[in-house]
Amino acid sequence: MVSPESVQLRSFLLSRKNASPPATIDEARARLEAMASQTQIPSNTQVEEVVGTEVVGEWLTLQETAPERVILHLHGGAYVMGSCNTERELASRLCAASKARVLLIEYRLAPERPFPAALDDAIAAYRWLIDRGINSEHIAISGVSSGGGVNAQIVNRND
Repeated sequence: MVSPESVQLRSFLLSRKNASPPATIDEARARLEAMASQTQIPSNTQVEEVVGTEVVGEWLTLQETAPERVILHLHGGAYVMGSCNTERELASRLCAASKARVLLIEYRLAPERPFPAALDDAIAAYRWLIDRGINSEHIAISGVSSGGGVNAQIVNRND
């Protein structure tokens, strides 16, 4: 049996079949954000905005979340688009499956902020977690697409 979500996704994709490709990065970003606005997170997921000098993003938690366990999740988007909004639904599933808090960050995007801005922001978020007493053994780093690339760069650093 096909899920209602699959039917909705197929319908959306078919409606976009003849759409012209985005002409600018801003248009591509807007389209991705619009697609993400079609998703919903479970009502029991709490979202708390994080705005600081080192980290901008949001925490996703559930009542049964273990506060000492954290997933630092990095969104995809070819380093030029994507946001907490575009990854929130997946992050809510990670939170539910792992019973860990999920920190989504708004890393800086190219071309306005080229490499290594995204990597620097991800490292700053990891250090921010450590500075708040999260044991490194209790932090997992995940990412989708370009976020996975940032993840691999963090793991392979020597500092």
